Amino acid sequence: MADASPATPASAAADAGESARAEAEIAALAADESLAALAADAAQISPGDALLAKALRRLGLCKLIARSAAGVRQAAVHHTHALLDITYVLELALVEGGFADAAATGRVAASLATVEPRAARLAAAWGGAAGAAAGAGGAAAAPMQEWLGRELAEVVQWRRGAFSYMRAGTAMRGAADDGGAAAALAAAGVGRGSVEEGLAQLGAMLDSAAASGEAATVGSDDAATVAMVAAGALSDVHMLAFMYAGELGCWAWHAYEAGVPSAQSELAAASAQRLRQLLGVLKVMAESDSALNQDCARSWDTSRAREILAVYDDR
Repeated sequence: MADASPATPASAAADAGESARAEAEIAALAADESLAALAADAAQISPGDALLAKALRRLGLCKLIARSAAGVRQAAVHHTHALLDITYVLELALVEGGFADAAATGRVAASLATVEPRAARLAAAWGGAAGAAAGAGGAAAAPMQEWLGRELAEVVQWRRGAFSYMRAGTAMRGAADDGGAAAALAAAGVGRGSVEEGLAQLGAMLDSAAASGEAATVGSDDAATVAMVAAGALSDVHMLAFMYAGELGCWAWHAYEAGVPSAQSELAAASAQRLRQLLGVLKVMAESDSALNQDCARSWDTSRAREILAVYDDR
């Protein structure tokens, strides 16, 4: 067997250049000052928190990663996990405090919003060399899915959507949907943009799940599984996302489109779509031959979903 050709000066220089670029990219992720500031805030709120310690260990792992395109992607995955863990510690404190700290609320929301554009930038700069590692397969994935993988991308979307829902839901405590939503959301500083962003993120998560599971159900005669996958209901979290999207859209319709018939409202339409998907999946599960599916369907209280849909049908 012939010996491998020695590297040429040009190829060696190119490799060295890529390694230097990768080293700078990984170092920037590991030393993210804004994330370090959030970690310091989280440490003050919850000293010795195990989730926070895990997040910091993940950032430390970046120092051990190979300086290559695949290494940049690996560092980005560690960074994203760390960001999700750190912001989760802060989010728990915000929920407990009723989101009274507007500055902290804004910092957490802004941090969660950095993941997608960062992934898009990295995918554009390095995706050609590392895209295979993302394991998307099939149709072209969105940059965040391509770079971080579908499951982690969906977690990011879930966290952003759930954060918007928790802010709005906290503001709506004790307020009536009809007539009280606008004042309650405004008093809490929850703007239309925040609610619509939450709806978009939850919708993207559910659509991603539906697309990813479609191929797995080809030829399946399990009606419950096919219905669940078609809607994007791959887990309890996905099921909860239907309800969160339904309520978010309902509050937004009452708050920002008072007097607009539900049939003419995109907010009401998005809300109704997700609630009907939830009810449809639960119906199929309840009628399936699986005792587990039947028990799961019975465990869901659908009264709120039906209440909202009844209002849409009436108005």
